[in-house]
Amino acid sequence: MYRNLVVALSGTDDSSRVLAHTTELAKATGARVRVLHVRAVDCVEPTTMGLVPSAPALVREENGTAQDVVDRAVGELTAAGVDAQGDIVEAMRAEVASTVCELAEAGGADLIVVGEHQGGLLTALVGSTGERVARLCSVPVLLVP
Repeated sequence: MYRNLVVALSGTDDSSRVLAHTTELAKATGARVRVLHVRAVDCVEPTTMGLVPSAPALVREENGTAQDVVDRAVGELTAAGVDAQGDIVEAMRAEVASTVCELAEAGGADLIVVGEHQGGLLTALVGSTGERVARLCSVPVLLVP
C-alpha cells in the first residue's frame, strides 16, 4: 500500500516520535522514505548596528542545524534497514505547509508523516504546521502527536 513516504521533520522535540513512527511504517511496508526539512525564512533584515550577526552568519548556522536534522534522520532510517534520502528546502514561514504538500505530491508520495508541532497562541489561532499539511494536501497525512 505504501511505497513512498515523506517525513517532514522540524527538528523540535516531537521529531524523534515522528521518525520512530516513520521507521516502523517503512519497515512494515518496505516503503522508501524521503526525509524533508523545510527551513522557514522570514523577510526580516537584521540590524546593521552590530547587535546581531550578519545575514550570511545566520543562514550558515541554520543550514548546519537543518543538515544535522536531516543527516540524523537518514542515518537512523538507514541503520534500521530503510531506503532513505534527505532534502532541505527553504520557504517563507507562511508557506511551509504548502511546500511540504507540493514536494510530496510532485515526488509521488503515498503518505506524509508529520508531527503535530504544539505551539503557543498563534498555533491555537491558525493551527500547527502538521494540521495545515493535513488540510492542504491531496496526499494522506499521518499526524503524530
